[in-house]
Amino acid sequence: MSWAAPGIGTAPATIEWNAGIDFTNCTGSAVDQGHSTPVRLAEKGTELVSCDGDVSVHTGTGEITWSDGSTSQISAGVNVQSKSAGAGHGTFPITILTGNYVGHPVTDDNTVTPSGQSCPGLTKATLTGTLSIF
Repeated sequence: MSWAAPGIGTAPATIEWNAGIDFTNCTGSAVDQGHSTPVRLAEKGTELVSCDGDVSVHTGTGEITWSDGSTSQISAGVNVQSKSAGAGHGTFPITILTGNYVGHPVTDDNTVTPSGQSCPGLTKATLTGTLSIF
């Protein structure tokens, strides 16, 4: 994950972000039945964020690439996310707009860990978590 310069600051500000997530170890009934699974998510958007506190606005659009080679357009929001020194846990609802699993509820539940930088000025982080499709 990355944020546009000058990065996350001490006061809440709207900032552009980009995220790329590779998926591994998929499990569940869709996998058991041989259905397509997510391989990669690429997403970008904006969020109202600071080094410490709640992220009150987080929106994005992007694409999921599936194991069958197809893609789905997506949009994302935020249910809850907070940061401490730029790190934190978040739960993000995703809407699949086209392709596989249209209409299925999707949740991206992940933790943001700064990548060797400090806050303020944080521009890079890693994401670790779970994407669930219901």
